[in-house]
Amino acid sequence: MVKILVEIQASHVGIGKSTFAKEFNKPWVDDCIQLVESDPSFFYGDVNEYGEGNDQFKHLLRCYLVLENFAASLDNVAANLGTDWTIIASRSPIISCIQFASQDVNWKPMMNYYKRRLKQLGVDAVLVLDYGNSIQNNEEAVQMGFKRMWVRGRKFEWEAFNTYEHYKSFFQRAEQIKSDMVEAMKKDEFFHYKEVAFDGFMEKDLANAKEYIAMTKLKIK
Repeated sequence: MVKILVEIQASHVGIGKSTFAKEFNKPWVDDCIQLVESDPSFFYGDVNEYGEGNDQFKHLLRCYLVLENFAASLDNVAANLGTDWTIIASRSPIISCIQFASQDVNWKPMMNYYKRRLKQLGVDAVLVLDYGNSIQNNEEAVQMGFKRMWVRGRKFEWEAFNTYEHYKSFFQRAEQIKSDMVEAMKKDEFFHYKEVAFDGFMEKDLANAKEYIAMTKLKIK
């Protein structure tokens, strides 16, 4: 009996992670960044109340809000699933909160907190399927993400990524900034990190992901 969290990771907004997560026909948790950023006044209130001018602290607060919001969502989904489950997350919250911070934050204590929080919820292992580098190295895929973002019409995304050039450069940085954390994940037995080739989140991607999930289950039983 194992509880596995599978994180579909790509920093790119609009690339189709949530749609892909549903294709597994398993319980799933929606995009943790979107949940927080779509209603910042609810999650943050007036951020200046936490220290006017202290931008680093505000970014740190934002990261912890993303992690805790995700943990609460995961707990809600897992509540009635018993002792053997696989839950799909449409983003890795720990990687993403670092990628979306506009200032460098110390990711090590956050990663330790995230690990402890998941273990508290009974998670036995986290499988991270990371498509980000493959997407960023494919111009057509990056363009697809940008176009999908504009078509779905979320105001907070339009304001954050108002041109294709800004979209592309932001996620280029996002894919670079995760490198130290990824190396730490590879050395941690709780995390099972896999860099995956992106094929448009089509049938090939789904079949490969299911194979990685099955392999991870065998490793931790």
